[in-house]
Amino acid sequence: MTRLSFQFAAGLQLPAYLRDRDARAAAERMRDEADDLTAAMKIAERDRAAFADVLREIADSFLGYRALATRQAEQLAEFGSSADLTLLVPALEEGVSSIADIVELGQRLW
Repeated sequence: MTRLSFQFAAGLQLPAYLRDRDARAAAERMRDEADDLTAAMKIAERDRAAFADVLREIADSFLGYRALATRQAEQLAEFGSSADLTLLVPALEEGVSSIADIVELGQRLW
């Protein structure tokens, strides 16, 4: 009989492009040069400040998700080195708190 150890990482696996260095550099540049980008896009003068704020927010959001994706990749690498089998499972609407939740999780896996 073979003994398997399991570790579960619940949630959605974030895409690899979030960890890409060029994508990070582009997001940082978009954040840092939002005013210049807005001017280059010929946004109406009255809308430029708001548009630049939106560009900065998009860039900051990307960088935040990048940090999460990097940490997730690190954790998955740690899990993979310490268990015989590592599975990434989809997130449920709520936490696992009953046998029915475990069954639902199992159905999603197999």
